[in-house]
Amino acid sequence: MCTVLAVGTVSFYANLSAGATITQTGAGRVLVAQGYAMSAVADQLTTPVGAAVGARGEIYIAEAGAATGTPPRVLQLGPGKRRTTVAGDFPAALTGIAEHDGKLYVSYVGGVDVLDPATGLHHPVLSKLPAQGDYP
Repeated sequence: MCTVLAVGTVSFYANLSAGATITQTGAGRVLVAQGYAMSAVADQLTTPVGAAVGARGEIYIAEAGAATGTPPRVLQLGPGKRRTTVAGDFPAALTGIAEHDGKLYVSYVGGVDVLDPATGLHHPVLSKLPAQGDYP
């Protein structure tokens, strides 16, 4: 068993068996090849666009926001599908997330911020990037 992070339309999956393929079939259904299994660790998300694993194994999800009328935000997943908002005051729709040396790098339309997940504070490291639509 290996851990693979996969973000679906409104769900987040982890603990996907090695070699399994994911096929999104709509209405929250996901098919995997026979003999493989996966489990949802979060559901009822709003436009998830990326996931990252922190230095101590914590899981973070970036929700795009904006087009759905909800603010763009970064969530941390906890036991029992518990969610905590780490940061939510980004200038535009989120487009991705990555972790490096204990910091999160959150991309959004037009820029990238570095985020300290312990404090929720973030600041731009790239700005004024040319962007058209949700994906710079």
